[in-house]
Amino acid sequence: MVDSFHRTSFHYGIMALKRINYDKKELDRRREESLNENRDVIVWSNDRVIQWLTTIQGLKE
Repeated sequence: MVDSFHRTSFHYGIMALKRINYDKKELDRRREESLNENRDVIVWSNDRVIQWLTTIQGLKE
């Protein structure tokens, strides 16, 4: 790891996986359920965060 940001990001990623018992199917299911709703942000991908940000007034490109 190059810097503390990467280390922290990696750490939180592992914590999120641990919360769902490292179950990829559960992660995929929860991501699918939160695609069109602003909930369960712990399983959002970067793309989902960007999608949410574009809905906020004043943050559109």
